Amino acid sequence: MQPTALRNSAPAERTGRFYGYLAAVITAGLAVTVPFLPGLVPTVRHAPLAFWLMAVLALVADTRPFVTPGRRQSAAVYPSVCFGFAIMLTWGLGVAIVVQAAALLPHAWYHRHALSRTAFNIGQYAVSYGAAYGVLAGLGGLPFLPVGHHQVVIVGIASVAWFLTSHLLVSTAIWLRFGGGWGRIVRRSAAYEAVSWIGLLLLAAVLAGAARESAWLVPVVIIPLYAVYRTARLSQEQEQLA
Repeated sequence: MQPTALRNSAPAERTGRFYGYLAAVITAGLAVTVPFLPGLVPTVRHAPLAFWLMAVLALVADTRPFVTPGRRQSAAVYPSVCFGFAIMLTWGLGVAIVVQAAALLPHAWYHRHALSRTAFNIGQYAVSYGAAYGVLAGLGGLPFLPVGHHQVVIVGIASVAWFLTSHLLVSTAIWLRFGGGWGRIVRRSAAYEAVSWIGLLLLAAVLAGAARESAWLVPVVIIPLYAVYRTARLSQEQEQLA
């Protein structure tokens, strides 16, 4: 994993391209989010207990991100996406992006991320959620509840769209910052991250369906999330020992 201090800046020879790219992603994120903001207040005002449990757990979950094991370290996988995606499936795109941004800010502050990096990450999430939402809407996966068999397939496709969008956006930013081969950066840790991210997104569909039956099923998802976290940590420790 590249040092945080380096990821917070750009080399002089690539400053224009790097920050221009960040600005483009941030602008795209705003373009995705702004049309949904008018419905944000009514959604939050009438949100049930399940929504607030998901929102709180999204804020807490990112204190323990999943990190790519060993020498292949390239990016962290943030469990808050599970709750954000479930919120999107149930209450819409705008509120999901806002919750995801709120979950990202404490982590960015604690690790002293530069403002540009934090804004890019929020924009990247917004565009990724927008891609997934577009797939859901275009293929007839919305409204998600009640769940039909065709919606499960559509959510799987939307999850892949979310991951591909996010992975390509982040990989391109890393390429512009550090140079090297773009394809190599895209491929590095892609398999591990795909399994982790898509697994979280599919778990979000289960969470959304469970929350429809009882809000108190929402905290239960912490158990499998913790199991995945421990598995990732043990894998990392074993590779380092080897």
